[in-house]
Amino acid sequence: MDLHQLHVFRSAALNGSFTTASEELHISQSTVSLHVKNLEDELGCQLFFRAGRHVGLSPAGKLLLEHAEKILEAVQTSKTAVGELNMQPGPIRLGAIESALENRLPSALKEFSRQFHQVKLLIMAGETELLINLMKAQKLDLAVITLPVLQSGLKTISLGREELVLVIPGNDPLTRRGQPSAADLAGLSFILYEKQTSIRSLVDDWFRDLGIVPRVVMEMGSLASMKAMVRIGLGASVLPACALSDDPAKDGLHKVPFPEKPLYRELGLALHDTDYLPGATRELTVLLSKALANS
Repeated sequence: MDLHQLHVFRSAALNGSFTTASEELHISQSTVSLHVKNLEDELGCQLFFRAGRHVGLSPAGKLLLEHAEKILEAVQTSKTAVGELNMQPGPIRLGAIESALENRLPSALKEFSRQFHQVKLLIMAGETELLINLMKAQKLDLAVITLPVLQSGLKTISLGREELVLVIPGNDPLTRRGQPSAADLAGLSFILYEKQTSIRSLVDDWFRDLGIVPRVVMEMGSLASMKAMVRIGLGASVLPACALSDDPAKDGLHKVPFPEKPLYRELGLALHDTDYLPGATRELTVLLSKALANS
């Protein structure tokens, strides 16, 4: 039994005529008869009752038609789904917070480009608030952001947590001590993310829980610039752990254990709240989710 036989059988069954089926499928009537006979021989039962030029389904034929409809529909659905993977109406516009884009997403983006080399990716780095505004303005298709986000017209998928760590210059006296006290932290100068950003709110809440008002000497939006300022001794910072190399000392930085409790932010993928995603965009969401879940 093959798909072509099922197509021929279905046409004959729905038209009630081998002649009409042959005209519809552009094959000879004898070919229709041969396909039906082969099916009957294989199944060991009669599928049609013949009455002159017209045919009717036997009970076995009615049962086969029911299953043939499902099989042929499933085949067409599969063809459509696979075909959509290579259909993309335009470039995919992806936004991502800087730490994820630089340190956790490159492998996923490389794999996507390998699979969909004909699809153009436009990528923008930025903080969550900027990326959400761009999503609202329909200027981005997807965005890797910090959760939670409450915004109508968007939906989010949780992608796991990202640890934040205290980073100080490699020659700071605190490097020779163990876990710093709250008093140690109060004595540091800090280079932090800009106010009104989700990551800054997390850091401020963490300091508040410790009863500390940090002495903020710089506010910046660039992760690379913040690391550079810490490296030359202008202050300490709180940064995503993934932004540091396996040996921060080689970069002139030192990672210090947080007193009392670690600090995390939850990452998510923001999408437009629609039931349809082009195949390539849908596959990109899968790759991004796997990359962040496994890193």
